[in-house]
Amino acid sequence: MSDLNYTTYVTRLANMFPISSEDANFQTFIPDNINYAEQRNYRELDLIAVQVTDATTQTSSGNRDFILPTGLGTFITVDQINLITPALRLVEVPTAQVQADEATGSSPV
Repeated sequence: MSDLNYTTYVTRLANMFPISSEDANFQTFIPDNINYAEQRNYRELDLIAVQVTDATTQTSSGNRDFILPTGLGTFITVDQINLITPALRLVEVPTAQVQADEATGSSPV
């Protein structure tokens, strides 16, 4: 597979499907397929070069929503969220939606 370039990739992909490589649906599928493969590689490999750290976002008391910022890059997988207060830093632990509802006594809006 060392001879794989865009042209040979499209040809090999077209041979795997019962559809012509000239078909409009196939042509729109190719960029999405490449993007999916690239993003999966980033997620699976966890490369240092694609790690993003952002300390500029703020949260509000009583609000469970948090919007991931995009100013420094795109977050593919969130590894860790820290809640920083004037007194301490709290590392947030991933939890199930049901458990969060039980702990806070409410459900998301």
